[in-house]
Order: sequence, then C-alpha cells, then structure tokens
Amino acid sequence: MPICTVSMSQDFGWNKKEAGIVLSSFFWGYCLTQVVGGHLGDRIGGEKVILLSASAWGSITAVTPLLAHLGSAHLAFMTFSRILMGLLQ
Repeated sequence: MPICTVSMSQDFGWNKKEAGIVLSSFFWGYCLTQVVGGHLGDRIGGEKVILLSASAWGSITAVTPLLAHLGSAHLAFMTFSRILMGLLQ
C-alpha cells in the first residue's frame, strides 16, 4: 500500500492527511489484536490461527482493488480494509 499511495492520492483526490489516515489505519488494527491473537493461539493452536489469519488477509488483499473503485467513498472503504488487514495480521 505505501508504494501505491501517491498514485491513489492523485486518482482519488486525497490530500496528505487522508492518505495518512489510510496508511495508519493498518497499524491501529495491528496494535489492537496482538493480545487477542496470542490468546487465540494458546487456546486453539498457532497453526489454525495463522491459517485463518493468512487466508482472510490474502482475501482482503485480493479484493482491495475492487474496494478502491466501489462507490464514491474511496477513503472509507480503503481505511476499513486496511484496519481489517491490520486486525488479521
């Protein structure tokens, strides 16, 4: 995502603040689930957690281009997808 932020900012008319919101949203999701992910790993096993997380994360990555062009709320969709990616990381 950091590589294509400049191009997406130009395409969707994002200013630096909006591009920063999209980029930082990943880290908010990532920070909020560190303890939960560890707890789930202890309860159901790390292999299952990694498999589920990687599958969901890969799916979100695959649909990101579609989300970017879905409707007129580009910023909201991209921010939400980045939060989900951070949660699942």
